[in-house]
Amino acid sequence: ISVVYNGADHLNFITTKNDKKEKPYILYVGSRSKYKNFRLLVESYSKSKKINDNFNIICFGGGRFTKDEIDHFKKFNILNKIILVLGDDSSLKAHYENASLFVYPSLYEGFGISVLEAMNSGCPTIVSDISVFREILDSEIFFFNPKIHEDLIFNMEKVLFDNENKKKLVSIGKKLSEKYLWSKCYNETISLYY
Repeated sequence: ISVVYNGADHLNFITTKNDKKEKPYILYVGSRSKYKNFRLLVESYSKSKKINDNFNIICFGGGRFTKDEIDHFKKFNILNKIILVLGDDSSLKAHYENASLFVYPSLYEGFGISVLEAMNSGCPTIVSDISVFREILDSEIFFFNPKIHEDLIFNMEKVLFDNENKKKLVSIGKKLSEKYLWSKCYNETISLYY
């Protein structure tokens, strides 16, 4: 058995649209289904007045909000602070580049390309402490417990309100993401056949 990792540098070749929003935001990308643990982010965000007074959440992709999701946002009185954006790769890249923080709270992933896309785009990133992310990311600074609101809140605040932590995340994330290139994936795949 040989392991060949995916690449995540495909957004490097795309020109961005100017999608800068007026209010700073936390970015979430993709499906919001159960194992993605999106509710942890929503509930943690709602529990930190410091965060929700200063930042919105932008959900990029994943389809329209369901009635159940909207009711959940209303329950926590944050409906007007969670914004859905549907767009192409150029818009996605711009959202990574302009986000104050990318949060990925998933309980299970096969790989998690969006995590590396964010890092490659220079976006400070924190992820759930699950085995696949332990495998592809080799620094403690990215992880939070995906079952504990307080741990996510602590880690979000640590990045959002401390520029040194933010810079450190960006620098280490950028370096890590450079290991996951599509050219490397291609070459390693071809070499298995010859």
